[in-house]
Amino acid sequence: MGRPPSARSDWVLAAAPFRFLPDEVEQMEARLQPLRNPSPDRVAMEELARKFSASAERIGKVVIQPKQVRNWFCNRRYYSREGKAARAAQAAQGDLAARRVEAYRQQLAAGSSAAVPAGSSSGKISMEGSQIKYEAKSDRDGSWYDVDVISFRTSELGELEAIVQLSGFGAEEAGWVNARTCLRQRSVPFRATECELVRCWDFVLCYKEFVYLRNLRGRPRAFERQASDFASAIQK
Repeated sequence: MGRPPSARSDWVLAAAPFRFLPDEVEQMEARLQPLRNPSPDRVAMEELARKFSASAERIGKVVIQPKQVRNWFCNRRYYSREGKAARAAQAAQGDLAARRVEAYRQQLAAGSSAAVPAGSSSGKISMEGSQIKYEAKSDRDGSWYDVDVISFRTSELGELEAIVQLSGFGAEEAGWVNARTCLRQRSVPFRATECELVRCWDFVLCYKEFVYLRNLRGRPRAFERQASDFASAIQK
């Protein structure tokens, strides 16, 4: 069975960073395809290590150890199982969202009065109480943003539309979007333990949280002096 990397292995990697090159990863993944057991035998791992060490990018610089190759296969086996479980759960949630939207479409097409809550306008279905979270595509920059779906309606062309507002903003920011092309279930962010699931050339969203430099480099005495100066200025 696969196992996650130990704390010691994480510390070693942090001390001496090492990554396999994209072509090396492709060769190891090719070894996974015909195998029922996700890990090749010891001889094959030693052969891969010698081959990688003799490549033009590695020769005379880095010597690949068979243990590094074995660790790659062990990690890939463990995280591939974790990834399959996560993808299956996300697919199930996506199917549920699709079924709900299709149910709303059928209710609108049938003109069922029971589907329209009291106080809402004709042809619209309220989404109050829905547990599914969505994100919508912006017409301005093509990015996907977390939104709250207020209700659905059918356009004059027969397309299902949803009125959405950005999460955390008021109703004045609400607008109608195409539910088929511009609305989807909200993406699930990666946890720290799932970073190994990201492979080369995958599309990921990276962001940086800014921290004021004074909060990192300032000393307590400096902050006390600034607070004292500020209090004196107020009193004056």
